[in-house]
Amino acid sequence: MSAALEAAAAGASAIVAVGAEAAGRVGEETSFILLQRIVEQVDVPVWVRGGIGLNTVAACAAGGARGVLVDSQLALVKEASTSAEIRQAVAGMDGSEARTYGGYSIFHRPGLPSATLPEGIDAHQVEERLGGSLQENLVPVGQDGAFAKPLADRFHTAGGVIHALKQAAAERVRLARQLEPLGADSPLASSHGTRYPLAQGPMTRVSDTPAFAAEVARAGGLPFMALSMMRGRQVRSVVEETASLVGDRPWGVGILGFVPQELREEQLAALDGTPPPFALIAGGRPSQAHALEARGTKTYLHVPSPSFPVCVC
Repeated sequence: MSAALEAAAAGASAIVAVGAEAAGRVGEETSFILLQRIVEQVDVPVWVRGGIGLNTVAACAAGGARGVLVDSQLALVKEASTSAEIRQAVAGMDGSEARTYGGYSIFHRPGLPSATLPEGIDAHQVEERLGGSLQENLVPVGQDGAFAKPLADRFHTAGGVIHALKQAAAERVRLARQLEPLGADSPLASSHGTRYPLAQGPMTRVSDTPAFAAEVARAGGLPFMALSMMRGRQVRSVVEETASLVGDRPWGVGILGFVPQELREEQLAALDGTPPPFALIAGGRPSQAHALEARGTKTYLHVPSPSFPVCVC
């Protein structure tokens, strides 16, 4: 952020906001958060690099970006000069292979040079080892490399991908204005009984504060209290206070699906006296959700994938 302000003050005609999802030298913040922070404080056009796909390009357009840049996303298009070795690696990406070392996002996998990098390696040391061979170098790649295969499979060429992104930016912004999916009293909000279709994810030592949950509920969102590794007595105290402060507004609890069975049963028993309307189980299984649904608690599963989790209802 400070670099953007310095660039604008020095007379830069445009700024590229490079989010943590990009390849090569990156910052700590995600692209969309960084974009919002920059456009509020500079008067020059802002372009976004990192994490750009068919949905996020529309978000960037709505957020005030002048345009976007893509790189890893084009690794598999017909015109790309990507080597067969890297094509195979990128084609199998789910995004977790991008790891940051010394401020650089590079391709990481066991058995590659990145697996032996020392902790605390600096940017200069990484730069010296950058190159195009997975076996000999550190290869820059972003989390958005996971978009390369689906984009190439659908749109084939670089021109096809760019055209699709331009169409998505216009069409999805138009649909968002028409449907207002995050607007008040949307279908999801109505199903939750909240003003807005927003759920605040459980965060240990943050949202396990009843007063915090009450503020979220008062503002029209659905709060979740993180139970984490709490014992039964503490769970009982927390949910009773939360229910009292939230009143008749909806709220929920966040449960870890992988805690010891004894602790999970202790937590569930503690909820019997003050059953929450909603629950979210991190790393959970359908059988665990079924047990809560049977108690009258509508339950979301935060389901583990190979590396990145996906929320399903």
